[in-house]
Amino acid sequence: MSGPDYAWWHGIYEVAKSFYMEFIPELKKVAGEQMANELMEKYVYTQPGHLWLKEGMTKEQLQKIEEFYRSRYGEQSGDKK
Repeated sequence: MSGPDYAWWHGIYEVAKSFYMEFIPELKKVAGEQMANELMEKYVYTQPGHLWLKEGMTKEQLQKIEEFYRSRYGEQSGDKK
């Protein structure tokens, strides 16, 4: 259970999924859109790892990610031609 794949998929992935897909929508529901935005600005967007949620990603950033996965897993990763 301490293998890297297990730690990733049953660790950080589930944390991120819960944070972005459950916690943030619940925050907006409970606190209201304006208060949620204020809290996100103060506590979330001050962390560089969360800025993509606010600002999105540039084409260059997306291309870098795609190149990484292609080099790691080959052309078959996600390609449907």
